Amino acid sequence: SNLIGKFLSVPVFWTETVNCLIEVASLPPEDLNENYKLILKKMMEALLMKLSTIIPRDEDNNLCKLYDKGTEQQQLFIQRLALFFSTFLKSYLNLFAVKTSVTDQSNITPFEGVFGLDSMKFSSQNEKIEYIKYDKIGVESLFYLVRLFELNEEEIFKSSLEFWLYFSKEIYTNHCNRWKMSKEVKIDMADGDGE
Repeated sequence: SNLIGKFLSVPVFWTETVNCLIEVASLPPEDLNENYKLILKKMMEALLMKLSTIIPRDEDNNLCKLYDKGTEQQQLFIQRLALFFSTFLKSYLNLFAVKTSVTDQSNITPFEGVFGLDSMKFSSQNEKIEYIKYDKIGVESLFYLVRLFELNEEEIFKSSLEFWLYFSKEIYTNHCNRWKMSKEVKIDMADGDGE
């Protein structure tokens, strides 16, 4: 919190602060205990709060304006920010994941529809489909990465692309696994082995 609270408040230290955060994001998740993971979650929350004052979230996309009209130091800060979000979310997005389920399509929000839940067919009244949903911090982090990806900058594109490839593969794999499990349950039920 000192890193973000003290140093991210001073524009001269923006880039160096994010460089330190990139190092933290590079730590392998399997080497960390649960207490440290909670600290990482709080760190991301503090970062998002601070970023909202540096780069307000609005319809004009101040991020593009800041990058296009910014100094070389501000542009470097934004490039490093993209690298941080890509690195952090690839390793720690699951910190913001919440397993949830729906029993009918009327409970699906538009955001969940993006992940294909609105097109799933429920075979019975009691069928429950489990899926992963992200909390507010996870969604906000993804939103910043989307905004960074919109910039017309090759280095940002390269650093963000690795995360988006990873993320899309995870969504695809989860969707295929859910479909496969659904088919196995239907086959078991047809054979008389299901419940």
